[in-house]
Amino acid sequence: MDEFLSVLGQLDSKDVLINVANLFLLVSFSVKSMLWLRGLNIIAGAFFIWWALSFKEPLWMSIAWNSLFGVINIWRIWLAILERRPPQLSVEEQRLYQTAFSTLAPRAFRKLLDAGQWENGLPPDLLVTSGQTPNRVWMVAQGRIEVRRDGDVIRSIGAGDFVGETSFLASKPMSADVVICDPVRCLSWSSTDLDAFIADQPDIGSAVQRLLGRCLVRKLQRQTVAGASVS
Repeated sequence: MDEFLSVLGQLDSKDVLINVANLFLLVSFSVKSMLWLRGLNIIAGAFFIWWALSFKEPLWMSIAWNSLFGVINIWRIWLAILERRPPQLSVEEQRLYQTAFSTLAPRAFRKLLDAGQWENGLPPDLLVTSGQTPNRVWMVAQGRIEVRRDGDVIRSIGAGDFVGETSFLASKPMSADVVICDPVRCLSWSSTDLDAFIADQPDIGSAVQRLLGRCLVRKLQRQTVAGASVS
């Protein structure tokens, strides 16, 4: 113990600074959190700069590099904090999120929103014609749409349902007309853009594919129940 204290007593301020800097650097490599790692690196960098300034002729190259590392770490910390903040959603977007996308994280939903665009439709417009392969996928946020074959209503589609998901998933043309019955407000995606989004964002993409599949199953169940009640 006495020998250790004796060694410490022989250290000058430069030795203390460089050792403290390396100690913070060492600790930073042992933490799991990226925010903590960058924060400890900033502290270590500050001690390195202090050490470089303690010389009669400051080590400007070391000061410059550590200052640059510090700026980059501060910038990355700021971006990480922004990414953790909940995204801003309008009243309309919040309603759609609660209706159809509540299984997604809010930030994932924000990314999906940004990949699409809002559309309005008025009756009696045809959204998709039978035999056509739509180049878009729609999510109904407000209003009502009917799927008709030979003039007969097969099913009704309302808020929280996709339109065109069957063609998107199976790459097949529509087997019926999709007709707007009430003024509708939809969020839509180009099929090409949605494919690219799913490929580029695999975690979010798999969740979106599950939502598309669940919507298709839900529609088939409604159709089966409606058919059984008629018979």
